[in-house]
Amino acid sequence: MTKETLIQQQLILPELIRLDMAEIEKRLVRAANSDNKTMRDIISASVTTGGKRLRPMLILSTFRALNGQNLGNAYYGATALELIHSASLIHDDIIDQATHRRGVPTAFDRFGLAPALLAGDFLFVEGYGMASNLPNHIVQSVVISLKKLGEGQLAEEMLDSRKPSFEEYQEIITNKTAYLFWGSCRMGSQLADAPEDTVEKISEAGLNLGVAFQYIDDILDVIGDLQLTGKPAGTDFFTHKLSLPYYLFLDVYGDLPEKRTSEEFEKILPLLRSDSVMKPAKQMAAEYTQKALSQFEKLPENEISRFLIQLGQQMLERVN
Repeated sequence: MTKETLIQQQLILPELIRLDMAEIEKRLVRAANSDNKTMRDIISASVTTGGKRLRPMLILSTFRALNGQNLGNAYYGATALELIHSASLIHDDIIDQATHRRGVPTAFDRFGLAPALLAGDFLFVEGYGMASNLPNHIVQSVVISLKKLGEGQLAEEMLDSRKPSFEEYQEIITNKTAYLFWGSCRMGSQLADAPEDTVEKISEAGLNLGVAFQYIDDILDVIGDLQLTGKPAGTDFFTHKLSLPYYLFLDVYGDLPEKRTSEEFEKILPLLRSDSVMKPAKQMAAEYTQKALSQFEKLPENEISRFLIQLGQQMLERVN
């Protein structure tokens, strides 16, 4: 399956990146295989239901922008990180008891907890095994990203019913979401044998882009719809998650309803979508996007680096 994602459809991909992403899709299909039919069904559905493919796209774009030469290793790294990301989503859906992702039933909903958990483990092993083909210093970048992901997820779960501070929320999304963007940009620049100062700058660009991505995702949970986001509006409200719009809501309008029903969500939705909440939320997303774009501008001037700038701008346009 080589279905292009929404973001890929809206962007004009440079020909090299278009061909790269088609190759990654083929490799993901080949990797989503098992002798066990149930395992094969779960992992195949998990890696071939679209998704934004931002992480492999960032790896290959930074690699290409820096004139990397070992394309085979770049394909290994891009495929590995997307498999690991897919594994993390399966586990995330288990923790959230989510029934839908990208508009289709989750592995947890279709097959139950144990099969979904084992399928996520299978994809983690498959992804990390593929990453082991890479030089050790690049494998260590993957390890750091995965440790941060686990720490962020655990910190979120340990909150229980306690309202986290905004600083805690920021640390959670940085670890849980942004560090995979950091790892993607770091891997791409390391695979291109870029100087260490360039690697650090581009890694930081990825981290800022990842925070912006999460802010945008949080905003879309309030203003988006199923066709745009792959999940219905209000998911964070119904699962008692405090995300960016809800922090701003608390500052402006006070406490959220204790009951998390559709009726209560409809009552507060006009307030969540008001300028008092949406304007600062979009401004924060814009600030982190601009930080990332400013750092990407340090890349050599070429078609691929210009594309990276366009990619960040396209992300932000989804909420404007």
